[in-house]
Amino acid sequence: MVGEVAFEPPALPEETLMEREHTDTLRDLGFLLSFAEGLMEVAAVRRSHGGGGGPAGPPPCCSSSSCSSSWERVGGGGGPPRPSGLPLLQQSGGGTLPQHSLAHYGTEWGRAEQLVLYMKAAELLASALHLAKEKVEMGKLSPSTAVKQVARCLNVRYKESVQRCRELASRLARFLCDKQSFACAVGSVSAERLVYAHAVELVRATALDEMFHHVDDEVMSRYRKAALLLDGLGHLVTESQDLEAIAKYKLYVERHLENLQQQQQQLGGGSVVDY
Repeated sequence: MVGEVAFEPPALPEETLMEREHTDTLRDLGFLLSFAEGLMEVAAVRRSHGGGGGPAGPPPCCSSSSCSSSWERVGGGGGPPRPSGLPLLQQSGGGTLPQHSLAHYGTEWGRAEQLVLYMKAAELLASALHLAKEKVEMGKLSPSTAVKQVARCLNVRYKESVQRCRELASRLARFLCDKQSFACAVGSVSAERLVYAHAVELVRATALDEMFHHVDDEVMSRYRKAALLLDGLGHLVTESQDLEAIAKYKLYVERHLENLQQQQQQLGGGSVVDY
């Protein structure tokens, strides 16, 4: 037939032809990578916060009138729930320093919080790399292009987090040689608590920005980042009360994201990619 054009089917991604366990493992590896990168971002923030002095207290509450008002306006259901009743995530521990000491120890405390977070990130990244190696050796994970790319990123982030741990540990070792009270307080720092506090503060600050500014990609990105941190945190904690509170808070954030997505679509703002 004159003018006939041969149909060429589009090339399918490698993962389309893989077994279910391969795609599930690749998704898990990608999640661990994203969560570890989130921990490293929190660590960077803690450095600047630590310079102001002292350990993080109980996470800020997101049920203030201004924050709740913002969520009510955009269909968030009256604002996120009060993050209370978390025995692990909100206890300050017995090693908390007196307030007059915090100004003096501020910078070092920030480094201590960073160290805890980078150690947790390194632990997760090492676990992910071990999982990838184990699955490949068992023949349940194929060394596809996507797998190699994720493994490469995991390795880079692992080396980066280990290097940061070494640098921070070296600085703190020199400082802690004659600071017993500070050393005891550092022992009470929890990576899970720091991540939870950061996620709650991120939601609170984003809700305030949303109230006073137009909802844009930056607002959506920050909500998705908070949801990612809460999702990852749910895999770390073991206390049932903590898990219940985290799941409830994460659900509110995800529902709010869905409401914002629907509003953007109605206004012709395009689609929003899930975190």
